[in-house]
Amino acid sequence: MLNLRLARPGTLVDIRHVPELRAVRADSKSCSIGATLTHAEIEDGAIEDFSRGLLRYVARGIAYRA
Repeated sequence: MLNLRLARPGTLVDIRHVPELRAVRADSKSCSIGATLTHAEIEDGAIEDFSRGLLRYVARGIAYRA
């Protein structure tokens, strides 16, 4: 909504720099990607690649780059 300029909130809080929300964790049973990591960061390989390229490959076909 914000990207398309359809919503104009009175206050906007930037949480991109909260370290806990930028964490990437993976073990043998699950993986967790922080809420503030962007689609572009995944697609560009800017985060730890626990999937050996699969996540980056799939990200290329999910959405357009704004």
